Amino acid sequence: MDVTDFYGIEESPADRGSNGSKRLVKNWGAQFSTQKPLGLLNHGVTCYTNAAVQAMIHIPAVQHYLVDVLQGKYKDTINPRSVSQVLAETSARMWGLEKIAHKKGGPKFINPKKLIGRLDDINCMMSEWQQEDSHEYFMSLLSRLQEDSTPKGHKLNESIIYDIFGGSLDQLVTCKNCGHVSKTQQEFYDLSLHLGTSRKNSQTEPIDKEELSAIQQQQSLDEAESKHRFSINKSIRDFFSPELIKTDRSDKSGYVCEKCKKRTNAIKRSTIDRAPETLAVHLKRFRFNGNSSSKVKQGVSYPLILDLSQYTTRHEPVLYQLISVVVHEGRSVSSGHYVSHCRQPDGVWATYDDEYINIIPEKQALRDPSAYYLIYTRLTHKDVKQGSDVVKKATNMKPTPVPSSKAPTPKSSQPPKSLSPTTKKMKSLRAGIITPSVPDPSLVQKSPQAPTSRKQKFKGLKPTNNLGNLGGKQQKRYAKDSSGNASKRFRKY
Repeated sequence: MDVTDFYGIEESPADRGSNGSKRLVKNWGAQFSTQKPLGLLNHGVTCYTNAAVQAMIHIPAVQHYLVDVLQGKYKDTINPRSVSQVLAETSARMWGLEKIAHKKGGPKFINPKKLIGRLDDINCMMSEWQQEDSHEYFMSLLSRLQEDSTPKGHKLNESIIYDIFGGSLDQLVTCKNCGHVSKTQQEFYDLSLHLGTSRKNSQTEPIDKEELSAIQQQQSLDEAESKHRFSINKSIRDFFSPELIKTDRSDKSGYVCEKCKKRTNAIKRSTIDRAPETLAVHLKRFRFNGNSSSKVKQGVSYPLILDLSQYTTRHEPVLYQLISVVVHEGRSVSSGHYVSHCRQPDGVWATYDDEYINIIPEKQALRDPSAYYLIYTRLTHKDVKQGSDVVKKATNMKPTPVPSSKAPTPKSSQPPKSLSPTTKKMKSLRAGIITPSVPDPSLVQKSPQAPTSRKQKFKGLKPTNNLGNLGGKQQKRYAKDSSGNASKRFRKY
């Protein structure tokens, strides 16, 4: 895939994404071009909320939406006492959008007291006084924003939050007896990936090489992986690989074909029908066994540019660029410390460690071995019309093959076309693009819903079957920590 066929971040002022949204604003624009958000005061052990909020407000489309909320664009939908309103006010203070802008030598952080006070409305199972899962908080906040922005009588996928985060999968199950293909569609809001091992406790098994090649042409299975780190490449390939549904006639389990009505083995695979404009990638570091939990501490490698083109239903070109990395430092889900590395509007990366902000080189943001979840923004293909609601059909958008290094360069009297700094940088990264191989339907996140009860905790956000819960936190906490001691114990500077 040639990255120069895509607009770089901030390259096209009229960029509204690839899905034809009328409401989406993908770039920061002049309003934020020179702005850098402030840090957030830690209320004891609220680093998990601070890291998630920084990742959220560093998504341009989300921040533009929050500005619209403050300006009353959604006054007929957004309750002035809603979480969305509180987050919009908090982000305005962080970005210096209020009457009093950031002053030189002034405070470098704000107190998010009002937002912390709405924690029960965001996730009723979380506490301000004990360490919680930052990814779960991020997804819960996303869910609340989506509900707030959905007009009464409308579906959740009609909200602007769906325009930003929503994707859908075509799920195909092929009967091994009669060859009938059953197709369903399911929405997803993030990808939750296992590290190192294949999906366990599943009713399915990966199919062998012969069956795999019969379904689709796979990329080489002998790709070299890092000896010291897990690779997102391998995790995504495992997530998207076709699987064999095995039938056990003794206990009458397995797949029953809707056409031949027989209980038989089947092949299941999925393709991306709608690639989201913003992709959250969650790494399943926390594992649970009865009343105990453990953390996968091995490092993880992840790319700046992520290519999911081969997994799309219509084989459309789909590239993503990394914009935030949320890191967990510590031994378990109930202890440790969260920080976030975020790409600022001017392209500079910074580490947000509660109240403290440190400028870092991009390569440092790309090499943090303790990464827990990643935020990617989709790059818009240049075949998509900009500043218009009309988007070319994906079937007409053919991936551009990477030219051979041995191909002759045509002579031209014209001077070489100059590239923007972003495009030059992206082009230099072509060799490092990761092209992850069709997802298990049981791994797909459902559309977020409002928390209603402890039994129905985040019903819409809870992944099906073997995906596990958000952030791996489903059981009760194993260690509760007081606010005073926790502040000293957990925080690292």
